Amino acid sequence: MRGLSGASPKAGLVGLVAALTCGVACEASGPPRDAVYFLERLHQLDELPRLEPGTSELASTYDRAGGNALDGSTYPWIDGQRNVLMSVDGPGCIHRISTGDLEAVAATRIEILLDHGELVSMPVGEFFDPTLGPFAGGLMLSGPYPEVRYPTVRMPMPFAEHAEVRLISDDANWGVFWQIGYSRYPAQTPVETLTLPLDPRTARALDEAGAAWTDAVAGARRPEPPGIDLAQTLAPGERLSWTERGCGTIERVQVTIDPDWPGAWRSLRLRAIWDAQPDAPALAPAPAIDLPVAELMGAGDHVGLPEARYDSLIMGAADKLAYLRLPMPYREAATIELHNEGEVAMEVGLGLWRRRCAEQPPDFGYLHAQVVSAPAATADSPVAGPAQIPVHRLLDRDGRGKVVGTILRVEWPYEEFWWGEGDWQIWTDQALDEWPPLYHGTGTEEFYDGGWTGFDRKALSGVIKRRPGLVTVYGFMLNDAFNYERRVRMQVETLGLGLGDVVVTKQNPIWSSTVYWYDEAP
Repeated sequence: MRGLSGASPKAGLVGLVAALTCGVACEASGPPRDAVYFLERLHQLDELPRLEPGTSELASTYDRAGGNALDGSTYPWIDGQRNVLMSVDGPGCIHRISTGDLEAVAATRIEILLDHGELVSMPVGEFFDPTLGPFAGGLMLSGPYPEVRYPTVRMPMPFAEHAEVRLISDDANWGVFWQIGYSRYPAQTPVETLTLPLDPRTARALDEAGAAWTDAVAGARRPEPPGIDLAQTLAPGERLSWTERGCGTIERVQVTIDPDWPGAWRSLRLRAIWDAQPDAPALAPAPAIDLPVAELMGAGDHVGLPEARYDSLIMGAADKLAYLRLPMPYREAATIELHNEGEVAMEVGLGLWRRRCAEQPPDFGYLHAQVVSAPAATADSPVAGPAQIPVHRLLDRDGRGKVVGTILRVEWPYEEFWWGEGDWQIWTDQALDEWPPLYHGTGTEEFYDGGWTGFDRKALSGVIKRRPGLVTVYGFMLNDAFNYERRVRMQVETLGLGLGDVVVTKQNPIWSSTVYWYDEAP
């Protein structure tokens, strides 16, 4: 049984084949991956570029018919009073558990079994309690929606052999919009199964991760001044450039701009080139990043609006300033350029927090980013699923890599209509004609840790601009990033609710996305 992700037995062979064929490169080394290992990776970003074997998957209550039905008929493994939400073999780790209406399901019992032993057995309301629950603290999240609580537990729950999450209810009260995000690793990966109560070391790591997330949203941890701080007046067509030979990692990029208006942020383009050789320019790789700063850092499109100023663990913006904290490793050389492609001069600044090194780990990838923009639901749009719903395809790539984040922008002039019913679908190392993908969500707001057509701000996800206008939301993945060895496809259905779907299909608004991934190639 695969749980609510609903993947076929053929998909279940992916992990087994990888384990049998990965050979020496996948041999276990170092201590087991325990809860502290995963908790530290929720706020320490040094290991994020590492390309690791394994798959990130989702058990969710999406409509199996391919439409947009509410959850009542989307639980395929109900056995009397028991509803199995997820049942998977390890080794692996549960990263996220969320549900769509806490009050409605508060009395239902949730049971979590790791390695066939009981970790949790309690009412759902108690499990999600931010102060009294088993994982109370900064990783217990709930959006500020006036009519319903949409809670999320982000405590990592590693397991060595097996994990099962199930509901127990005498009156079949299962709730709605359940999502359980988890990863599975090759068979020889050492994993230490979580137990309760938490030992002091794990409890301390949970407190540290929660505090880091809280501080990130509040902007409470400001960095030291950058080691590299460049400023220049750029006339139209001019550029500011920084190049370094040798091995290192850019830990933070910060851009400042004056005048501070949307046209300037979209006219200023950032290019990043990794491991180019100055003495062989003809062999230089194409830029790994070549995007307007507005699309790379989620800044500038909404200048003047208070909500356009924000902080998070990964990126943020303020007046005349934007930053990105995804690590950017390089082995031989790095070049960062700012190009003024507009028609007026601008004062720009480039701040880099850079750490030198003797060598990079061999399995560290290079940061890449791309933008895809297209009108929604046209005759030329790709379609997917049993209902053949049009999709916006963010990434379709062969090779080896790791997807770590997205920004989604939707041109939506209506406040009263909802655009984001579309489910997210992600294939990693699967045949692209295989259905369903390993990751199939229940809606765009859930993908960005929101709910019920609303978004808020958390450490890894949030909203920059709500409807109406150029709706802009962002989200990043750490432990649950999408590693792939051969191929990845990421897409989201372009589907509205009620009259919102009429807008999508008749007016074809633009869906635009930025995707961030680490690639084995520079």
